[in-house]
Order: sequence, then structure tokens, then C-alpha cells
Amino acid sequence: MSDNRTKLVETLAILDTLPRPTIVLNKKNDADPTPEQLAWATLIYVMSLASQVRAVLRAFLDAASTNTPASLILCRALFELGASAFHARERVAKCLRSNDRKGVWIVLREVTMGNRYMVEHGVRGPGDAPFRRPTEIFKAVRALNRPSRSNEPEKTYAFLCEFTHPNMGALAQHYELELLPREIRVRFPDSPSTDAPYVEAIFAVFSAITSVRSLVSSCQGSPLLRELSERFNAAHELLTAEIDKPTPE
Repeated sequence: MSDNRTKLVETLAILDTLPRPTIVLNKKNDADPTPEQLAWATLIYVMSLASQVRAVLRAFLDAASTNTPASLILCRALFELGASAFHARERVAKCLRSNDRKGVWIVLREVTMGNRYMVEHGVRGPGDAPFRRPTEIFKAVRALNRPSRSNEPEKTYAFLCEFTHPNMGALAQHYELELLPREIRVRFPDSPSTDAPYVEAIFAVFSAITSVRSLVSSCQGSPLLRELSERFNAAHELLTAEIDKPTPE
């Protein structure tokens, strides 16, 4: 467990070195998105997702030391980020294989700007544009099953959900049950009995890092893209040795 924590701390340190760029796009009226536009949209998604992974990972590491029930909830959030990034990468790769630049644009718009609340409550975006529905998280989680050739990622996600929902998984962490011949005793100890899910967090962060690394490599080169590639490659190599489940590559 300590090795896994160390790798996550080191990964967070790498993510803390990511640049904070201003990404500029010259407006064009092309029928199909240009490579420049696709690189711009990819960078926005990659930077946004990596920043969210960084924020949640930081909170996870804090909770894992002092508040394990909260660390399970945060690990589920990391798992959803990893699954959605992998699913986006998979869909983008499929569009690129058929040279469908418009399809890539649609995927990137969905994963970056998808907002169920906005859609269901009729809120419009800039220029009165409608928001798209976001990716269905269960569809993204199931996508992780394919490279694993098993349903282990889906089972892991279901396990984490049980500690997030207000049911036995979450509540039973806080008491100890003792069945005696003539009575049942329920004790509430000072601290919960659950362990922080470091292994699950490693897999979730690895899935996210691997996916954004692949998305960056699909774009035309620029100094910013090269810098991001270096950071994501470093994090990928750091986490690869710790993965004890089939990887999403």
C-alpha cells in the first residue's frame, strides 16, 4: 500500500508541473474542422481533464491518510475520470482511422461541453448554442472492460459505488457487529475499519494518464504538445510498474 501511495504522490508532483497555457484559436469558417482546430479542442479537453485528475488526486491522498470513507468516494470520482478519458480516446481513435475530422470534433465537444443539467433545464450556451448530453458514465466504464478482456473494471466501479451510496457499504464502515449466543452487539469505534483504495486509485489515474497521453500524440506537434507529452510519458512510466490489472493499452 505504501508503494502505491508513493507512486500516486509522485504522479501528483508531475501533474503539478503541467503548464498553465492560454490556448488561442484563429476563427475559420471551414466546412470540416482543420487539424489546428482539432489540436486546439484536444488541448482544452486534455488540460481540463488532467487538471481535474490533479485536484481529485490531491484530495484523495489527503483523505486516504485521515478519512478513509471519503477516500473511497474520491476514488470513484477518479475512476469515472479515467473511464471517460479512455472512452473519449477510443472514440477519437476510431474517427481518425476513417479520417472523420468532424466526428473527432463532435466527440471532443461532447466530452468537454456535455452538461446534463443544461440540457434538461433548457440553458443555452454562447451564441444560443444548445449544450450536448455528456457521455454516459456506465458506457465509459464498460469500455474499460474491452482491453482488460474481463469485467474487472466494471466490478471495481460497482464496488466503489457501494461506498458512495447511502447503503450498507457506506454505513457499515462505521460500526463493528458481534453476534453472541444471546445478544447482538454493535460497537462504534473511533475510526472506520476500511482501508484506502490505493490499488483502485492507481488503475483509475493510470487510465486517465494513458488516455490523455494518447490524445496528445494524435495531434500535430507544437512546443506545448511536446511539453505535455513529456509530462504524461513520465507519469505513465511511473504508474505502469504498479498496475496489477490488465491495462487500457
